[in-house]
Amino acid sequence: MLHGGGYPFLFHAQGRDIKNDFAASGVEAIADLYDEKWYLVEAWDQS
Repeated sequence: MLHGGGYPFLFHAQGRDIKNDFAASGVEAIADLYDEKWYLVEAWDQS
């Protein structure tokens, strides 16, 4: 399945790791994530 030239992948990450990895992205919604909770993250590889 292609989406804008890339393909999707899923991974699990804790809220604190998501916040650290995406802090510079400017996405305010990540501030509401719980540090210790695990989340399923969908991302797109655009390479």
